[in-house]
Amino acid sequence: MKNALRSALTRDPVDVANDAAFLCALLDKRADAAMEAGRAAVAATAPQVER
Repeated sequence: MKNALRSALTRDPVDVANDAAFLCALLDKRADAAMEAGRAAVAATAPQVER
């Protein structure tokens, strides 16, 4: 992270911001997928409750 920040200081700030926004969106989708997989795994192993 420190290296990324240091290199960002020498780059065009708009390019850095665009790259950061893209990375954020990518990691957000990955986190959402991981959370959904976790929910599915819990749902698959949880006992079914009748209402």
